[in-house]
Amino acid sequence: ERVGDAALAWQVWERANDARSWGRAPSVRDYAFLLKKTAIAIRGADPQARVAQGNLEPSVSFQEDLFDEGVAPFLDAYGVMQGGGEDWPRAFELLQRLVADRDPGAALWLRARTPVEWSAAGLGNVYWDLLLQAREGAQALTSFGWSDTPEAAAALATYARAFPHDAAAAVAGSRRLVSFEGARVEHSRHVVASDLSQRVVYRPKEGEDAREVVVRLRDGAAEGVRLHDPLGEHDGPVEGAFAVADKGYVRVRLPLAPRPLVLEFRRAVDADALAEDQQVSSERRWTVEEVLARHLEVQAAEERRLRSWSADLSTSMQYRLGTANQPVNVRVEGRYYRGPDGTVDVENRRFFLNGAPFDSKRPPELPLLQPEKVTVVPLEVHLDRTYAYRLEGLDQVAGRSAFRVSFRPLPGAEEAGPRQEGTVWIDAESFRKLRLRAADTALEAPVLSNEQTDEYGPVVDAQGQEHWLVQRSEISRSVILIGATVQVFMRMDFASFRVNDEAFGAELAEAYSSDNQMLRETNEGFRYLHADGEGGRVVAEEDSRKLFFVVGARHDDAFDGVVLPLAGVNWLDYDLGGKGLQLNVFAAGAINTVSISDPSLFGTRVEGGFDAFLPAIRRRDRLRLPGGPIDEAQEARVWRPELELAINTPIGAFGKVGGGLGFAYESWSQGKDADPAFLEPEDTLVVTGSIWGEINRKGWRGRLWVDHSRRSDWEPWGPAGGTLPGNEYYEDGDDSYWRYGARVTKDWLVSALQRVDLQLDYYGGSGLDRFSQYEFGGIAGPQVAGFSGSGIHFDEAAIAHLGWGVDVAGLFGLRIQADYARLRNRELPTAVEAAYGKGSAAAGLGLTGTVPGPWGTFVTFDVGWAAWSDDYSDAEGAVTAQVLFWKFLR
Repeated sequence: ERVGDAALAWQVWERANDARSWGRAPSVRDYAFLLKKTAIAIRGADPQARVAQGNLEPSVSFQEDLFDEGVAPFLDAYGVMQGGGEDWPRAFELLQRLVADRDPGAALWLRARTPVEWSAAGLGNVYWDLLLQAREGAQALTSFGWSDTPEAAAALATYARAFPHDAAAAVAGSRRLVSFEGARVEHSRHVVASDLSQRVVYRPKEGEDAREVVVRLRDGAAEGVRLHDPLGEHDGPVEGAFAVADKGYVRVRLPLAPRPLVLEFRRAVDADALAEDQQVSSERRWTVEEVLARHLEVQAAEERRLRSWSADLSTSMQYRLGTANQPVNVRVEGRYYRGPDGTVDVENRRFFLNGAPFDSKRPPELPLLQPEKVTVVPLEVHLDRTYAYRLEGLDQVAGRSAFRVSFRPLPGAEEAGPRQEGTVWIDAESFRKLRLRAADTALEAPVLSNEQTDEYGPVVDAQGQEHWLVQRSEISRSVILIGATVQVFMRMDFASFRVNDEAFGAELAEAYSSDNQMLRETNEGFRYLHADGEGGRVVAEEDSRKLFFVVGARHDDAFDGVVLPLAGVNWLDYDLGGKGLQLNVFAAGAINTVSISDPSLFGTRVEGGFDAFLPAIRRRDRLRLPGGPIDEAQEARVWRPELELAINTPIGAFGKVGGGLGFAYESWSQGKDADPAFLEPEDTLVVTGSIWGEINRKGWRGRLWVDHSRRSDWEPWGPAGGTLPGNEYYEDGDDSYWRYGARVTKDWLVSALQRVDLQLDYYGGSGLDRFSQYEFGGIAGPQVAGFSGSGIHFDEAAIAHLGWGVDVAGLFGLRIQADYARLRNRELPTAVEAAYGKGSAAAGLGLTGTVPGPWGTFVTFDVGWAAWSDDYSDAEGAVTAQVLFWKFLR
């Protein structure tokens, strides 16, 4: 239907329940989907259009079922009945219910006539938001049959005069300005935003037979008092009906009719009261369905105008592997392309590892451990009701008022594959998406959790049109790799947008023909693109095998204080034999490990793994008591290969619990400077049972663990077998003991070039002796920079690590770490404990750097300095150092 050159209304399908139109009897669900998608498409092309559902002949039940499918917010009108009939009262009740949700005054207005009277008046096709729309042109509405009798047209025209387009119902809790005396009435108050005039719709309650009523108004004299009557009997100004009361009240005597009337007046009040009313009139009680319907319409309009876009993309990825103390940072600079058909390609132009540029023409193809793409996403209309939405309230996002809407999959939706749950913030004025935070559900191994937050903002194209595109994305992901949990925190920043650029195709073709690494988004996630030999690219088969070599050395007092040579290779296959198995072999001479894991044991989300640690060297265990130097006479050395079987299972969307059984063989010998009278421990097999739990959320990671160990053989040890009088510190010890602890980590990508990380550790135990107590190490266990091999033993510790990493001019990267520890040792000799107590503290500083080396290698160095200790001053100043050369081979 057109008025002048504009399309005022679009009618969608006239006989929805006519099998001839469908070739079969349509289902309510199918037709609801049709209505929603069509309404979105129409308003996407013409945001001012009204969308109407055609007549349903004669089924009111079909209409009721449609509204149960949530179609109402997508429509401005719907056909109730054609020509009345015995179902008209039931249809009218449906109309009343729908209108009441939007406008109580409109609901009262509809009661100006009975259903039978409205039917006789010809109100056949009825806007469910009819009275609100009538304000903007009742005559135009009646001209093409929305109401086809003069009586109905007059009623709508009166309502249009009574309620301008900017009238809004006063919200609950606003000041009570109106009350009635002398008769029982029901009423609804409205405020007109443009001039702050008031409207009160009132009618007698059932059983009330009074002919007049007195309305009591607050805040001084009222001006311009008039009545609006749907039948015209009492329409016009109200004169001579004032009686001034005490305390500034005004009473107005009004007629009372068996139908709603509208009182109009203006208040003579001060500026503060006007401001209060302005706030009241601008508030709107939205439903979540209305918010989503408007957003979908705006989004459809956006998609019509958006053909293609590209942007510079800077991606920073912070990896933290298992219980490693230091994160690894990868940064990639490139270009993002989204084509007219929705294809997304990414061109990687520069690659940095811990701040050092990768100086090779062939950067490594890092493992793409990512979840399957969610194909049924929130904020879309679907044939099935996949998601449940809830309007949580209003927030401020980037200085804008925004609706906060939560969403979650409905029960059973997870069985159909990955879905999402989270929150979206929708601008309360433009209904554009400002922020989206979503976590994937029903994930498959090896991905444990995946949570993403997108921030949106305006971008203007060459024609001056505004588009709202993603400006930044932050992703927190946890995956299983070689039996350990890898936590990945990723930040993607978009800049230098080109929207609907005529040169888009040429720019993308140039990227295809370059030597740069490229990826494409598929239903399985991103995949690498390889050149096809003809200037194009094709999706490559993913190669799960990664190989690199390493050579270097480490200086550490835990290993005799000598330079420990390291040389070997690391081979990783995270899809061994195409069966999903993961295998990692690290062979570096002095240190060797083998790990194999099945992230989906027997096709479930349970993960099983096997780890072997095979050192080729002995670690030394030295003893340092508070206030003294290393006791070289009691030095022991141990060779300790370890095997562990572990099993893990996810808990919820972000947690994991597991357990393991470990076997370690301890082969002890005297240190080279040990007193011959010192008796080292017997060789023994240590069996350890472990349980642990983890949670990973929004870049935070928490871990709790408990170990119980039992030694197969544990005889007295120490000076003369630990039997010298007065040496109660050197006891036999228990053949079994407990260890437990907790860890919290958080990584922040402050910018593309700066990173901050925090780690808090707690270690505790019971039944510990010297050789089961904790000791600072450089590879595993508790660590404080510079104190590895210091000989400090403890039963309990709280340690904080704070790191700051920076990329320097795109040439190399540095990371500075500060460590602080509070220690407690329960088993000290009596004299030592009396002098120093059981507690102590220590602090260390570390410097780590990565620089590009020759032949496409990276060089990393790590220096730790024991800066301070209150009770172990002789340990201060010690230095640990390590340098590694390594290179990706495949």
